[in-house]
Amino acid sequence: MSVIVGVVATQADRCAAGSEQARDILAGEQAALRRVATLVARQPSPAEVFAAVTEEAARLLHLDSAHLIVYERDQTATVVGSCNLRGQPMPVGTRVPVEGDNIIGRVFRTQQPARIDDYSDATGLVAENVRSIGVPAAVGVPVLAGERLWEVMAVGSSRPEPLPADTEMRIGAFTELVGTAIANTAARGAGAGCRRAGGARRRRDAAGRSRSAGRGLHRGRRRGRWAVRGSACRALPLRAGKAWPR
Repeated sequence: MSVIVGVVATQADRCAAGSEQARDILAGEQAALRRVATLVARQPSPAEVFAAVTEEAARLLHLDSAHLIVYERDQTATVVGSCNLRGQPMPVGTRVPVEGDNIIGRVFRTQQPARIDDYSDATGLVAENVRSIGVPAAVGVPVLAGERLWEVMAVGSSRPEPLPADTEMRIGAFTELVGTAIANTAARGAGAGCRRAGGARRRRDAAGRSRSAGRGLHRGRRRGRWAVRGSACRALPLRAGKAWPR
């Protein structure tokens, strides 16, 4: 009986220790995500977000490397964020063709997470670069903004065993924040473009109104005041504070 009680007690201790470890892991992950989310909320430059995300992901998951790679329109991809805790990462600005069987190519073709547990059989320049930094296994998760594929977050390990089964899910939490940052940047750029276009349109319309007013004044001298007032009425919505008509 005492043996059974001892075994049960040992198992309970292991469960408690496991639960405590799981809580620590979850707390660390939530803290890392909060730091990145706080950074994104400040609307910094994309480069700041890329650097923070790769470092946080690599340290949190105890990975050797983490890279953010943006897909270009000419079937190439460029490294925009990199972190390697055990050696030299791929330099930011490295550009490679999207070809061959590797993480970058798989994510580009499927727009889904991809995993390669043994990079010795991978092909293409990307695979050569990955092997050169000592990464035999890797996982890639797409970065989507507005349902459009923008980037891939690729993480790797120098250990011989495959990456944990939940790596894709845990990396996905970071890629969602990157997607939010990209969408925010695009929205700010679009807003600035609209403001510039609106300003140019208002200047053109103001010049047109000035010419029309001159013609109306000339006609009004012949026809009376009605023509002048009629020309001025078209500007009333703007003076009343309403949106400029499109």
